[in-house]
Amino acid sequence: MAAWKNRNDAVFAASSASVESVLSRGIAWAQYYYDGWLVPTPVVNSSLAFAPWSNPELGWPCLNVDGAISLNIGKVKIGGLLRDNVGNFLFGFSKFIGCANSLQAELWSLYIGLQLAWDYGVEFLQVQTDCKQVLQLLQHPHVESCSISLMHSIRQFWKRAWFVDLIWTPRSGNKAADAFTRLVTYSSFDLSFFSSPPATLYDVLSADNLALSL
Repeated sequence: MAAWKNRNDAVFAASSASVESVLSRGIAWAQYYYDGWLVPTPVVNSSLAFAPWSNPELGWPCLNVDGAISLNIGKVKIGGLLRDNVGNFLFGFSKFIGCANSLQAELWSLYIGLQLAWDYGVEFLQVQTDCKQVLQLLQHPHVESCSISLMHSIRQFWKRAWFVDLIWTPRSGNKAADAFTRLVTYSSFDLSFFSSPPATLYDVLSADNLALSL
């Protein structure tokens, strides 16, 4: 399957991959089928409450997402970032949503993060959120009958040709995503996309990478 995907990239996108990239993709596919995963099921991570960012396995980029609401004015801003399994920055985003509640803030961050990761061409994706309510909703046996339309849009992403693993992370492990929400201004609804990390977030990203090496 990995060889087929790389062949398609070369033929239709005129792109080629390094040996390391091909091996990484192949290992991820092999691990997926070895474990017998059929449907990516949201699970709650048992990490400690103050654990640092936890990176996924080889071949699985990690998407951290977060939503925040201003309690005095009720305005929502969201943000997140995608990194590879060793912490290299791939992209980040932030956006002003408007007026909503805290759950809608978290769902919007997840939805837009998934959309951007899909457009980026990710095949295997671990998503980390610090909102247990989102996990509980997505794990509910009757999630398909949920009245929240945004939930159905998120579920539709899981039915696409990729593999998504959604887990809980403590707020201490989601600081980078929270930092991207702080970049939002309330003057525009436009999505801010970052192909390189903003200088103001170097310390947060460096702290996460340092924690991986300890």
